[in-house]
Amino acid sequence: MRDQLDRASSSVVANIAEGAGEFSRPERARFYRIAPRSAVEVVAWLDITRRRDEADRTAIDQAIDLYEAIVAMLVRLIKAIRS
Repeated sequence: MRDQLDRASSSVVANIAEGAGEFSRPERARFYRIAPRSAVEVVAWLDITRRRDEADRTAIDQAIDLYEAIVAMLVRLIKAIRS
């Protein structure tokens, strides 16, 4: 599970970076659309960890809150690119 969480969280960062490096708006938006999917996957793995009581619940809840904020920011960014 740790490996899956690491891969998903790394994917969020990598896709944001790849999108930032794109000059084409559609390509930039494509990478930014992939990033929230990975962020939602991170939240799912964190939720599984919390339900299994395998880590500090407060830390997991804070991480989930941060990832939900990241998803919201990415959605706004995608909408801004489209307009």
